[in-house]
Amino acid sequence: MNTMEQGHTSRIFYIRIHPNEDLVQSLEKTAIEHRLKRAIVRSSVGSLAHCCLEFGESGTMEIEGPAIEIMNMNGEISCDDQGNPAAHLTGIVMDMEGRFHAGRFASGRNPACMTVEAVIEEWVVDSEVALP
Repeated sequence: MNTMEQGHTSRIFYIRIHPNEDLVQSLEKTAIEHRLKRAIVRSSVGSLAHCCLEFGESGTMEIEGPAIEIMNMNGEISCDDQGNPAAHLTGIVMDMEGRFHAGRFASGRNPACMTVEAVIEEWVVDSEVALP
């Protein structure tokens, strides 16, 4: 069943991801630490030591470092019924030759190079309406 949410934003977090920490898993860890059930990933800046992007049903693209620049990133973090967060992040990166690549960041396969900074905003659901 599809639903539409009504809600509001709440707390804002500025996260610094340190060298070799995974981009996706670090945002999920932040959700656990601050008891976030839902959050919107607003922006990010930084570089990755290596990058793995997913696209389509089963496609992946490996982009070798040592410095892959994040040009744009956004997405959301949501928790299942047991409180386990999953970050769904898409973005555009630039490789060492200046080529651009886009897709969904694969969990556990995108370690920060120097640092990555991200801004996330808590989303609080006030009500849900079932869609026909």
